[in-house]
Amino acid sequence: MKEFESRAGLKHGLVVAMAFAALSFASCGDDSGASSAKDDCTVKGCDVGQVCNQDTKKCEAAPDPIPGDLCGDVVCSEDQQCNEETKKCEPKEGPVGLQCENGEFNCNDTCVDLMSDKNNCGACGTVCEGDEVCSDGSCSATVVEKECEDEDAPICDGNAIKKCVDGKFVSEDCGDLSCVEGVCKSQDAEKECEDSMPPECDGNAVKQCVDGKFVTTECTGSLKCDSGECKEGVEAECEASEAPICVAELNAIRTCKDGRWDYENCGVQVCQENACVDVVEKECEDDEAPVCEENGLKKCVDGKYVTDACGDGMICKEGACVKTSLEDLCPDDENKKAPGVCGCGLADDDLDNN
Repeated sequence: MKEFESRAGLKHGLVVAMAFAALSFASCGDDSGASSAKDDCTVKGCDVGQVCNQDTKKCEAAPDPIPGDLCGDVVCSEDQQCNEETKKCEPKEGPVGLQCENGEFNCNDTCVDLMSDKNNCGACGTVCEGDEVCSDGSCSATVVEKECEDEDAPICDGNAIKKCVDGKFVSEDCGDLSCVEGVCKSQDAEKECEDSMPPECDGNAVKQCVDGKFVTTECTGSLKCDSGECKEGVEAECEASEAPICVAELNAIRTCKDGRWDYENCGVQVCQENACVDVVEKECEDDEAPVCEENGLKKCVDGKYVTDACGDGMICKEGACVKTSLEDLCPDDENKKAPGVCGCGLADDDLDNN
């Protein structure tokens, strides 16, 4: 009986000892789980100059930033972007990887200027209403200055019509047409003449206006154009052998064509020596009085100065070449010694060496 009690007591003591040992082991065992949670950088964050390694969940020294990547004192993570205004890292609005420059932000995979974008004013998705505009990141009403008035008449701008629509200039190209006085017109629509104009002769042809265009019909055979008609037995005005001549009052060349005078106007040119020539600037007028210059006579011929020497035994005096020995140039001079130039009054230059 005592032996049984002794065994039972031993067994009880062994159980108690094992339970105590297990309790001690549990209290003194590995506490790695608690330590791991304490060092998780996704929970506690990292110090300035560090970034969180998403794989190891430990803080690591941040890499040297590329110029422009530094946001304040930190480098933003891959799923963030730097707000240039606040210098704080913010979540990217669009897919990771789209990088915006010049202060723009990624809104729905599009780089926009939050300071002026009407559909993203101040923040992505903030839309200005109606006629409001986005200015400095805020929606505000504005008065748009008009370029023109809608009632202004259209004008031509090159080959386009420029007109006013809602206070703004709008251009419409005329394409194959031509812009004339603010209207696109066919080039053929420009009239050369009025149909009411009477026919006239153009050489030996009748020139008349048909549908706003000049039409010329030659008089054939023995017919001659007279007073705008082709007629028989019309006496010729001229002969074909007659040379062309200038008609100064018309600034035109007159030639004989099929027995009738034909006039060709010189336009911007001038008719000279029976030909249309470019206008040459005149040095002088032909009716100017001649003047003396270096013992020569300077005069104007065909708008140009020409100087003719007076020759031997002559001098130029008062716009004319005169003899030096046979003409008394100072008949009323009491001090003269002999007729002629020399001896008149005070001594003169001896021009002819006599």
